[in-house]
Amino acid sequence: MESVLQALAHLTRREIVRELRRSPGLKHMQLLSRLGLAKGKAGQLSNRIGELEAAGLVARTDGSYSVVDSDAMGRLLTAAAEVNVAAQRVLAERARTGVADAEQLAREVAAENSE
Repeated sequence: MESVLQALAHLTRREIVRELRRSPGLKHMQLLSRLGLAKGKAGQLSNRIGELEAAGLVARTDGSYSVVDSDAMGRLLTAAAEVNVAAQRVLAERARTGVADAEQLAREVAAENSE
């Protein structure tokens, strides 16, 4: 499971999986085009796909790529997005609290310096 999560930790790899779920059987150059990547990025795309293949998420057959278990991958991507949103909310709340704490500290320091 760790290799799956690590593979999906990268934005481009998640985009590859999403695109292959939408259009299974894409060839390398088709996928490159669908992702809006320049032809010069073909090597990087190969690396990203290789990482997805190593994690067991993507399979290549006759030069075409597909997601191994599209339904399960959809559920996993949805869950990952929900966790990401929840984490962003927690971080935003911590940032707001931190700002309020910093402002209070600044007022206290300013008050001490004016005495």
